[in-house]
Amino acid sequence: MGNVHRGEVSLVAGDNIHVIRFTMNSICQLEDCLGKPVTEIAALLQNPSSFRMGMARAILWAGLLDKNPEVTLETAGDIATDVGIPACMNAIGKAFSLAFPSESEQKEVEKRPQKAATD
Repeated sequence: MGNVHRGEVSLVAGDNIHVIRFTMNSICQLEDCLGKPVTEIAALLQNPSSFRMGMARAILWAGLLDKNPEVTLETAGDIATDVGIPACMNAIGKAFSLAFPSESEQKEVEKRPQKAATD
């Protein structure tokens, strides 16, 4: 299951649980795939009239890369089909929000005790 404190969101597809998490690397791969900066991608997530299904598939793909680096765009599309588009979009939205918390959410994170760094 996904750990929301690490920015992870679980997506259940039948007997399979997929974890979506947007990391620096996966966001860079998403930007390269779509040819758009992440700020534009985030804005498009909020605008259904200009949003395309290929974008949803690419965003899901990028979110799956952290736990499943061999996942393909086609596999991400199959997962979205199995789960259903509304559930998939909901999970993507939650994971994106966790990756880019609001200012108040970020302050809450900063208040949490930090683990000591280990070399």
